[in-house]
Amino acid sequence: DVRECLARAGLLLEGAPVLYLSGYKGGQVNPAKGDFVFNCSAIYELMPTDVRLCQPAIFSGKVLSALGSIIAGIGRPMTDAMGTCGKAGQSVPSSGGGNMFLVIDENDEITIGGV
Repeated sequence: DVRECLARAGLLLEGAPVLYLSGYKGGQVNPAKGDFVFNCSAIYELMPTDVRLCQPAIFSGKVLSALGSIIAGIGRPMTDAMGTCGKAGQSVPSSGGGNMFLVIDENDEITIGGV
């Protein structure tokens, strides 16, 4: 359970809900400006004693600012996002990875739309 992992790490406190973004699909990055945007199919507000499902929303912001806001990685590291990225025949190799869950601190340059 995600809430149990967050509680054990001291990251789920009364009065400080955590948003859990699930089901990333689609997205893009503008490397010239450092902007990113992704769609997530569900957002859950996690509290010590409750979970509330919110509407799907867009997760967007500045890449370097978001990376600098990571305060914890929970779960085993994974490196299974190998492939290509691009459109209209302009693909480039890409890869990614990280912990199963990343905890990102609040940041004015990161937006979760609809919440």
